Amino acid sequence: TLGQIAGALAEGEPTLIAPLPAHPYDEAFEALRDAADAFEAARGRRPRVYLAGVGSIAEQVARKNYASDFFAAGGFEALGREAAADVETAAAGFAASGAKIAVICSTDKQYATVVAELAPKLKAAGARSVVLAGNPGAAEAAYRAAGVDRFIHLRCDVLEALWSLLRAEEAQS
Repeated sequence: TLGQIAGALAEGEPTLIAPLPAHPYDEAFEALRDAADAFEAARGRRPRVYLAGVGSIAEQVARKNYASDFFAAGGFEALGREAAADVETAAAGFAASGAKIAVICSTDKQYATVVAELAPKLKAAGARSVVLAGNPGAAEAAYRAAGVDRFIHLRCDVLEALWSLLRAEEAQS
């Protein structure tokens, strides 16, 4: 510690300090992106997610950007960046995308009214995993009952979420 170093220097005795091991902090993400590259080499495409936005562009943009960056960190391709305004359009866009992971993107206020309708439609359209971009808080049980499988937000385990979804894609693609 700095206190130990200062104390040793004050005493005038030589002190040996073991250096910290050097390692890149992004190596876990590099391994994940390498796995996504291997997925692409084997299947001819990146693992994909569809960003199913609901509401106005202003209501979607923050969580679409967050989700897009979240999945890009793991080598996923994010589809559906264009605006969708309602549940039907979002579900139809997902169905046409060919993705198996749907990410619901909007505001907490919108989620309170649309998740119960949209999540089942996404499952019916072929979603293997339905992800909600945002912390569900007290509504988690209701969202899970509607068909949401996972939540991505600032406090979630990013690596665990990405590895889990990539493994599901590899096993079932």
